[in-house]
Amino acid sequence: MKSLWYFEDADPWGHSVKKLIDDLEEVNIAVYNIFSKATRSALLLDRFYIPTRYPNGLPDITPDMAFIEEDSAESIDAACIIVKLVQEYLNI
Repeated sequence: MKSLWYFEDADPWGHSVKKLIDDLEEVNIAVYNIFSKATRSALLLDRFYIPTRYPNGLPDITPDMAFIEEDSAESIDAACIIVKLVQEYLNI
């Protein structure tokens, strides 16, 4: 998503994929309309951002105890949806 922002000559801020999509509305409404359909995928990825990266991100358990294989598959699918949209938009 950040590469898309740079392509649009804009300055992305933050790590929330959903916010990066939402804030596109202020950068380029046509681009926002393309990527807004990936909001659900972005929300899924945002939910995993902290607890999967930091061992103390979850109370009293570690990430390996909290997440299951289906979480991984859903996250990969969500990331692929967003990456594919970016690749199509950037023609790469």
